[in-house]
Amino acid sequence: VNASRSGYCIAWPAVVGNQLRNGDVICLREGDAPCWSIGVIRWQKKHNEQELHVGIGILSHAAEPYVARQVDDGTHIYRALLLGAESVSGKASSLMLPHISLAEGTEVELAQPSGRLRLRLKKQLQQTRHFALYDYKVMENSRESGKTASPQHVDEDFSEAWEIL
Repeated sequence: VNASRSGYCIAWPAVVGNQLRNGDVICLREGDAPCWSIGVIRWQKKHNEQELHVGIGILSHAAEPYVARQVDDGTHIYRALLLGAESVSGKASSLMLPHISLAEGTEVELAQPSGRLRLRLKKQLQQTRHFALYDYKVMENSRESGKTASPQHVDEDFSEAWEIL
C-alpha cells in the first residue's frame, strides 16, 4: 500500500489476519534487495472482507543471528539478533532477544561459528510479548582481537545450541 524508510503499510489477505499479532517480529525484503529487513507488526486494520492492512515498523535493515547466553547464568540459551545501526533515522545498533527481562548491566555472550562477542546490556529500548530490544556496549570481540573462533573450537554448549536452533 505504501512504504517509507521507517516502515510499511502492506495489504495482506484477510484470512491470514488470524495468524498475525501486534508485536510479532517479521522479516521482509523489497523486490530484489540483497538483505532482509527486521520489522515488527505495529497495527492491523481490516480494509474490506478480503484485505487486511498491516502496519510494520522497521527495526533494522540489517541483522546478524547469534546464539546468546547470560554470562553469570550459562544454563539458558537464547536466539538473538544483533540489529545494525540506521544512519538515516540515527538509531544505534541494538540487541534483540526473546521476551525475557534482563537487568541493565547484565553481561551477555553472543556466539556464531565465526566468533564471539561479549556485551553489557545498557537500556531496554523496547519490549513486546515476543521480544525485548536492548542498547548495549561491546565488552569483548573475538573477531576484532584476531582470536576468531572456528566452528570446531566453539564451546560444546554453543555447538549444541546451533543444533537445537
